Amino acid sequence: MAIRLPPINEESRRLALEFFELFARAEYALKECGWLRNQNGAPTVEWWKYAERTNEAFGKLVNETPTLQNALQQLKENPPRVQRVVKSRLEWRSLNLAPDVSDTQKATDYLQTMRNNLFHGGKLGTAGWRNQERTLKLLAPALVVLENLIRADQDILAYVEGRR
Repeated sequence: MAIRLPPINEESRRLALEFFELFARAEYALKECGWLRNQNGAPTVEWWKYAERTNEAFGKLVNETPTLQNALQQLKENPPRVQRVVKSRLEWRSLNLAPDVSDTQKATDYLQTMRNNLFHGGKLGTAGWRNQERTLKLLAPALVVLENLIRADQDILAYVEGRR
């Protein structure tokens, strides 16, 4: 007998699957291009180092692409939240980023937080999947931002597109 999952809006499901696929391809590409560190034998993607390296290229894309400007602004105004344990209970908290963090670094933090929330179950309950409006407000612009972070480096783009 199949497990019955709570219903999810089809647009949210489609965007989440697209986000997962693209995020996974991006992490694969980043590792293949050397953007990783050894964390007790496990490869960990160096998103912030990639953000530092591609900050100028990503900034140029932001300046030239109104849809990217809009998507990044939407994420800044309505950033993903993180789950924290407070007095033995899970609570949603704001993602605290230093004020001097570049937009490229903010973008990578937003995307990693969303990936963690989706993958590790942070989207369950009334604050998650059942809040379809918020889910769509996060996923749609996140895909635009992720696509452009990938485009900021031609080697990463080649791996994501399967040309390497």
